[in-house]
Amino acid sequence: MSSFDAKAHYFFKKSTLLELEDAPEPLAAALNLWRDRRGLGALPVRRSILVTDLPLKLVGMTHLIDVEYEPDDQLQFRVRLYGTAIPVQTPERPEGRLMTEMGFGDGYEEIILSDYSDVVRSKSPCLHLYEGMLDHPDTGRPYVYNRLILPLGDEEGRVVVLMVMSRTLAG
Repeated sequence: MSSFDAKAHYFFKKSTLLELEDAPEPLAAALNLWRDRRGLGALPVRRSILVTDLPLKLVGMTHLIDVEYEPDDQLQFRVRLYGTAIPVQTPERPEGRLMTEMGFGDGYEEIILSDYSDVVRSKSPCLHLYEGMLDHPDTGRPYVYNRLILPLGDEEGRVVVLMVMSRTLAG
């Protein structure tokens, strides 16, 4: 468990795309589950993976994000489930809210939305290393984590849900 304080502000610094083969445990186990469940298709269907199928260490660190397709080809991302072990920095729970309503700021929202959009368009998982600071952008405590994003589809092969898992490395 991380020492991340829900009252601390996260100042995003940098995101680095990593090779999927470098996924640390338990993220590697989740990636292998995704690969096993996709069968012959490009991606597993939503109902083929449940949060409870994940390694126990990831259950509270997992978000389910619904993908909404707008008529102008814009994508919206709505929180269906927000991991209970991940602090919420808003007064109310984020379930049902759009990611653009979360108020991340400091360039963090843009990189999250870009990462999510890339996964939807490629229909492929991705693994990132996120680096930032808690409390103050220069003198705060480092907060570093891996984020694995797994796309889940419908019967037509469209990405309809993103399963997003985090693993804290420092913080």
